[in-house]
Amino acid sequence: MTGTDAVKTQDILAGFRVYVARVRVKNPAYTTAIEVAINAKNPQQARMLLQAQYGRDSIVSGVVEA
Repeated sequence: MTGTDAVKTQDILAGFRVYVARVRVKNPAYTTAIEVAINAKNPQQARMLLQAQYGRDSIVSGVVEA
């Protein structure tokens, strides 16, 4: 990575924060809860991204900044 690439990466990541949440994922055979971390600009965006990743029927709770 060159110095220019590092500056571009910092510009992209500016405004993003790390959020931690619990996601309850339903499967036909079982249900499990997992802790996940995600980069987002705000808690609402983190929740939307997690629902997009794990499905709309998953339950996302406890979205807090790490």
